[in-house]
Amino acid sequence: MFKTIKILLLFIFCLSLFFYLQAPVLALDKDPKTGLTKPVLQINIPTVSFSTKGKWIGEYIKGIYEYSVAVVGILAALVLMFAGLLWLTAGGNASKVDEAKKWIMAAISGLVLMLASYTLLFIIIRV
Repeated sequence: MFKTIKILLLFIFCLSLFFYLQAPVLALDKDPKTGLTKPVLQINIPTVSFSTKGKWIGEYIKGIYEYSVAVVGILAALVLMFAGLLWLTAGGNASKVDEAKKWIMAAISGLVLMLASYTLLFIIIRV
């Protein structure tokens, strides 16, 4: 019973945090052809730059995806370093070496999955 209440409270907290962080988008520039206004982001994403073609949602999704690919790559490198350190400090303990191998395989498989999805989407967009 206590676990259910705990999960429910955590869900309510996350939901309220989600709605708290939502804010209206302020739009300043209008596109002369379409009449659409160019959005101004409250959180600057380095890979997002809006053009004046009116295709802002696609550019926004593409920018977030490219940014997330970079973040996943950095996290995979950190996990590989952690697994290597775990292997180095195993001291001949077979269970720790096996755990380090599992960490390495998980990091490499995640990296391959991320690069495969990026490559597939890149090919689909270019064709």
